[in-house]
Amino acid sequence: MKLILFGTSKHKGEYEGRAYDYAKIYTFAPMEQTDEKKGSAGVDMRCTPNVFDQLGKVSFENGVVCEVTTELRALGGSNARETVVSVQPIAKK
Repeated sequence: MKLILFGTSKHKGEYEGRAYDYAKIYTFAPMEQTDEKKGSAGVDMRCTPNVFDQLGKVSFENGVVCEVTTELRALGGSNARETVVSVQPIAKK
């Protein structure tokens, strides 16, 4: 899917004895338009750690259009999360 990205972050460490290592990308998504909600909301999407490296030299000053690939990853307990596994900036024409 194509998304306009506005940033990325890397998260690595340990919490309560469990190691974690992931990245996030930041974008906007349209909200359901109702009497109480209008426009879009800023959202983050969880990513595999390599995604941060794929975007390491990208300037996010005005957002950057990227092709984003996701996979559904099992979390256990019958739960799953859509996880970004690859991001490729699309060159401006």
